Amino acid sequence: MRRCHGSGGSIGLGGLLVDRIAREAGSLGFDALYLWTPSVERFYSRRGWTTIERTTYREVHVAVMSRRIGTVAVAEGGGPGPRSENPPAAD
Repeated sequence: MRRCHGSGGSIGLGGLLVDRIAREAGSLGFDALYLWTPSVERFYSRRGWTTIERTTYREVHVAVMSRRIGTVAVAEGGGPGPRSENPPAAD
């Protein structure tokens, strides 16, 4: 997997994409995202997702996960960070 390096270490392109989707969804007014995954639960957990259920879908064991985006913002470095209620003023 291709990795991007910044001041906070490295982050894969998949992580960047997931974080971008969360930012876009937040800007559109969504407060949570949901997904299911058969194999990369740990990847999403590191990106701020929480497992809400494990089940079987079409004979495949999957984890159903959610990520609140109304209370968690994506930090500039790409990872979850505290949401600022007062965004910086534009110059």
